[in-house]
Amino acid sequence: MNMCRWLLRSYSSLTLRSSQIAAAALTLAINLSHSRLADKLGIKQITGLEGLNMSIKCPLRIWKVNSNARKITGLTVEDDLKPAYSILLAEADLYNCKGMLASDPSLYLNENSQSASK
Repeated sequence: MNMCRWLLRSYSSLTLRSSQIAAAALTLAINLSHSRLADKLGIKQITGLEGLNMSIKCPLRIWKVNSNARKITGLTVEDDLKPAYSILLAEADLYNCKGMLASDPSLYLNENSQSASK
């Protein structure tokens, strides 16, 4: 899946900046590679993420635990990443994955994952 290019052509992305799309695509790629669906989707696990605590059950963990990611990009979790990630995930599930992503709740934002920042 080339999520960035695909989402840039999507009607739903018209309200998003390219930096939001790139950050959301990176986040979703990491989450999908560590998802139980990775094999079914033909996605290899992304390695080299030793500094990222993958045990945190929040899809936006890279932004919540790594202040450098926020500083370097200037993106905020609430205003920039959450809307873009939600749009990208919904569009990818609908058009690229034919509803398969819904079977892995760890990919989705919810009350518990939004407040998890440890």
